[in-house]
Amino acid sequence: MRNIFLLISKEFKQIFRNRSMLAIIFALPIIQLLVLSNAADFELKKVNIAWEDMDKSALSTRLQDRFTASNIFELTSVSDSHQANDTLLQDGGADAVISITKGFERDLVNRIPFTIQVRINAVDGAAAGLISAYIGRIVSSFYTSDLLKVEERTNISTSRYLFNPELNYKTYMIPGILVILVTVIGLLLTSLNIAREKEIGTIEQMNVSPIKKHQFILGKLIPMLIIGIAEFWIGVLISRSVFHIPFLGNPLLQLLFLVVYLWVMLGIGLLISTKAQNQQQAMFISFFVMMVFIFLSGLFSAVENMPQWGQILSKLIPITYFIRSTRALMLKGAGLSTLYIDLIILSGYALVINLMAILAYRKTSQ
Repeated sequence: MRNIFLLISKEFKQIFRNRSMLAIIFALPIIQLLVLSNAADFELKKVNIAWEDMDKSALSTRLQDRFTASNIFELTSVSDSHQANDTLLQDGGADAVISITKGFERDLVNRIPFTIQVRINAVDGAAAGLISAYIGRIVSSFYTSDLLKVEERTNISTSRYLFNPELNYKTYMIPGILVILVTVIGLLLTSLNIAREKEIGTIEQMNVSPIKKHQFILGKLIPMLIIGIAEFWIGVLISRSVFHIPFLGNPLLQLLFLVVYLWVMLGIGLLISTKAQNQQQAMFISFFVMMVFIFLSGLFSAVENMPQWGQILSKLIPITYFIRSTRALMLKGAGLSTLYIDLIILSGYALVINLMAILAYRKTSQ
């Protein structure tokens, strides 16, 4: 045990002497959390629309007023020219064109099914879907409130939003960003740290020393584990104080998940370092693994919305389970009875990957 404590002490001294490493470990993750939390926002703040009214009736004008009264939609053009409005879409002057067909008021008054043509710039498919949903909501509200009688609206349903009542996308994103930050600590820095020992030749001295292999590995991994735990809880404090993200779950249960997940990432980092000959190779391999993790983990959208092959792959990577459990703990206050399967899977990953990494690491003087 004494040898392990000495190695841990040596690692911390080495880290705190390296200013660039300190910046990567402490300053960069905090900056990333503050920047990414504001940048990774899929909410629509402003939608420019062009109005194309062929009916020019009182009801079509009232519908136009509904859109202009909205905080999201901004009327940038009113024109009857189909071609001019399509040019606006192409040039980026409008995000959507709402076209009211002739006979709109007559059909509404006579309760005849009507059609409103909406042409949307769908280069950004996610934004286009939200724009379509917002427009549909305003049209539906206009129809029920302006035309239907009160007794015909008595059965209209209402919605109650749980766990994120303000529908704030940051509430969904920030727990995932916290997971990415500890992934960087556990995976990237671990692989770079050991690869650096190879690059400068100090690992040869460790290999020929009386220190056993498990002592060397623990001496390298435990400091990164401690740093990863500290980074996560600093991120939680920032998310609560700056972004007002709730933490409803049991902190001890969250800590348990965090320690198990970090051991998974530390094992992957150790495995990468056994194959990489220098820091550049370790960085390239680590970034490749992280990109796969980020895009298949459900960070930006639910795993259930992925194609079938994406859902299968997402179940094969550990970050999926930690993001899901972290969101459930922070936002829903979920307990172990709900999350025990995720914990078992992460524990299995930690055991298998670290065993592979230990077997792959050779304490030789080559």
